[in-house]
Amino acid sequence: MRNVIGICLAAVVMSVMMAGCRVDERENMDTSAVGREALTVYQVTSENVLSPVLATLDLALKADMYVKADEYERYRLENMYFEDYRMMFYDGRLEVVDYGDVFFDGKTIWEEGASWQVACRGVESDIVCTAPGEWDVNLRLLYTELPVSYYSVDSMRMHVSVDIDSSGTAQMYGNEYLYRMEASGAYAEDQRGGIVVKVAFETVSPTGAVCRYAGRPESFHFFDGGFDMHMDIVGNLSRSEDIKVELSPSISSTLITTRYKGRVDCW
Repeated sequence: MRNVIGICLAAVVMSVMMAGCRVDERENMDTSAVGREALTVYQVTSENVLSPVLATLDLALKADMYVKADEYERYRLENMYFEDYRMMFYDGRLEVVDYGDVFFDGKTIWEEGASWQVACRGVESDIVCTAPGEWDVNLRLLYTELPVSYYSVDSMRMHVSVDIDSSGTAQMYGNEYLYRMEASGAYAEDQRGGIVVKVAFETVSPTGAVCRYAGRPESFHFFDGGFDMHMDIVGNLSRSEDIKVELSPSISSTLITTRYKGRVDCW
């Protein structure tokens, strides 16, 4: 994913060059690069920051399925969600070898007050059930290194829920949970040449999320909501910009609308 943020910085460089090295002279900017920059910042935030954290809750819910299941059902769940991994169940712990660990507290993760510790590809969080079908995902910042290690999280707040029908069954999209996420936080990336890119983000409304596919369980698709974002670039190309992202309700063909530097672009 290094090339993703590289696109963003390439757009920055292009914008600065075409503006005569004056970043406030926006009328001279390459508008296609401007739109691409906004999209790239959103993609990095959703794919490299939010997805790995949400994956800890997703792993907890699937681990809950696993520990409750009989031998045949466990085999089915392994093939459905973790066909590339080996599961090892100990007393109070489920290890998904080469992927993550779940530590239980004696309660099901669906029980109010339950608190599980989850580690997933270097990301660690405490999952706390605040109500049936609702959880706080409390990122353990001191113990976390994102899978894409040149990003560092400065702060993170995440509350996630699932819709439960009258029979007590959670709403699913195929075999995956359908989440509603409220989140805010900030992260940074150190670039070559002393440039630091800092991004703060916040959901503008509860935003939908679903695991993209079981073969890569830490990757999520976001829809039906949006984000207010702010990017600060510190260094030779210093800038401070607001970005707004709107996501259409469709899961299969989500329209991404970015509002950035007076432009509105759809992707």
